[in-house]
Amino acid sequence: MKNLVVIVTVGLFLTGCATTSKFSKEQIQSGSVEVVSTFDDSSLFRPAKQSRSIQAAFNEVKELIKKDPNNAQNFSDAAQLYIMMGDNDKAIEFAKRSIRLDLDKADNARKILAQAYLRKGNKDLALIILNSLGGEESKDGEIHNMLGLVALRNNERTLAMSHLKKSLELDPNIVSARMNLGLVYLKYQQLDSAEKQFKDVLVHFPGHADAKLHLAIIDSQMGRYKQALAVFNDTLENDPDNAVALYNLAVLNNNTKQYGEALANLRSYLKTRRARTNSTEPAFALLEDIKLNIQKQQEAVAKANQKDGENAPAKNEPVRPVDSTLGH
Repeated sequence: MKNLVVIVTVGLFLTGCATTSKFSKEQIQSGSVEVVSTFDDSSLFRPAKQSRSIQAAFNEVKELIKKDPNNAQNFSDAAQLYIMMGDNDKAIEFAKRSIRLDLDKADNARKILAQAYLRKGNKDLALIILNSLGGEESKDGEIHNMLGLVALRNNERTLAMSHLKKSLELDPNIVSARMNLGLVYLKYQQLDSAEKQFKDVLVHFPGHADAKLHLAIIDSQMGRYKQALAVFNDTLENDPDNAVALYNLAVLNNNTKQYGEALANLRSYLKTRRARTNSTEPAFALLEDIKLNIQKQQEAVAKANQKDGENAPAKNEPVRPVDSTLGH
């Protein structure tokens, strides 16, 4: 079955037998790109730091904090860098320190604080902060980007898309909002619209790996398996634990009847950190589908062997030449 794009936290065991899947096609396809994909809800660095590595920028900020421990902007920059490094707890700590140092100019630190809470799964606290920054009336594209994520995680699709589109109206250069909008389109199978958003990202950032990966997901869902396979393999060569690539490669393998590879890639996927924090049902659905396909394949082989056996001459019985006169 196609369009299986999800993450889970279970182990795989190819046991038992099933002639029909207990999961419906709708359940399998309910796995959302949102959970498996990297929702890029982080802001870009300030322009002066965009050309440097995260670690180099972080080392610079640490030195600045040592020299001036009362500079709120330095703590805000450190908090943003912790976001980029995936340390949400440290991001919260440094954002709060920045806010305490300069409450009157704390909007950026508060946005970072909302990002960190959103990444930790505390969407309610993130929403409180975002509303304090203007909420739906805000003229800040990054605020609407995060409001879109909150809405999406509340299954409010229309509201999510409204905020993400508003984000891009306010600032067309917010790459994270464009990625997020593409992911919403992809989640709800609006593939042409999703493809446009990811391609727009690549126009401005040709090396954007996540945009390339999600275009490959679209290729896979549209049956362009060769193109998708090349991107999935390239991604895993550089990042062997990439959950998005592993899962979607397993889906591609299943769709192209490479069931052993599908099972192996799904097992590898389930070992990733991302897989241990998400829903189990869609992955069980994919597992059931792989198991069912393997069983059908085995039954077809057994049936073919049985047919060959029935048509073969009995052992120790001499093969008789065909008498062309029989029946005359």
